Amino acid sequence: YILALKSDIFLYAITARDEEATEYLSRQASRSVTPKIPKSAVQRSYGDIPLPKINTTFSAYTPDSSSAETTRLVSANGRSRSRSGGDGMDRSNSGRSTSRGGGRSSMGKERKESSLQPQSYEEEPSELEKDWMIFKQVAPCVIAIFLNIFASVFLLPFYPFFPSAWQRLPQILFFTKLVCDTLGRPLTLIFPLRNQIAILILSVLRVGSLFVFFLDMLGYLDWDALSTVLCVGVFSLASGFVGTSAYQFAPAQFDSSFEKTQVANMLNLSFHFAVGAALLSSAFVTNWLNEKTTFHAG
Repeated sequence: YILALKSDIFLYAITARDEEATEYLSRQASRSVTPKIPKSAVQRSYGDIPLPKINTTFSAYTPDSSSAETTRLVSANGRSRSRSGGDGMDRSNSGRSTSRGGGRSSMGKERKESSLQPQSYEEEPSELEKDWMIFKQVAPCVIAIFLNIFASVFLLPFYPFFPSAWQRLPQILFFTKLVCDTLGRPLTLIFPLRNQIAILILSVLRVGSLFVFFLDMLGYLDWDALSTVLCVGVFSLASGFVGTSAYQFAPAQFDSSFEKTQVANMLNLSFHFAVGAALLSSAFVTNWLNEKTTFHAG
């Protein structure tokens, strides 16, 4: 309380008139003990500001017009300070409310804009659609496996129909087919084939070569036994090379194990369909060929 009283007394003594300050000090002295503050401390606090001359003779407090004026000034000064502080608080509160209001309004605008914008939801493709997309990417290899196996299995029952004086020619052709088909598989390490279209073209050429073999069976070509063995050997060598290239290249186009598994299933399904289709086709063609040629049983 003494420190607050000291600040009020000396601040008013600097700004008020001498008579008003004297009356104010006399009124405060009648109520409480006036603290003794050295002049040096006041000069250190207020620098070179000249202090007014204060009468140290205190008289009894008598309310008059000058004291009323002093009270009015002091109360007005306090009200102005409180108003200035209140204005600052109001400004700060208004700034906060403005910032909050601005933030809320901006958030409301963003929500409104986001609600107005069309939202696109991409549905996850079904299992059938995924399989179809995988098939479209590896379709040349799948078709190549079908044609390759179809040509090999289709020609196999017709080995006894090749005209030759060798009684064991069908057996030689069969073992030639097995050996050359096996040797054609490691050729992918020496001549790697990384093109689906090339694999498909080779399989189509193998199917086309079947007509050449049937020309020899029907007597339009005069091949000896060695030429027949060599042609069947090259035919079977290409079978192993094309089949292994398709099995290696098709799954390598995908990264996930699921997709690679699906590709392997497609290739195996194509293989089995080719075997079934080749056996049924060869059965019908065998009956037709029996009527055109004379079959010599070994």
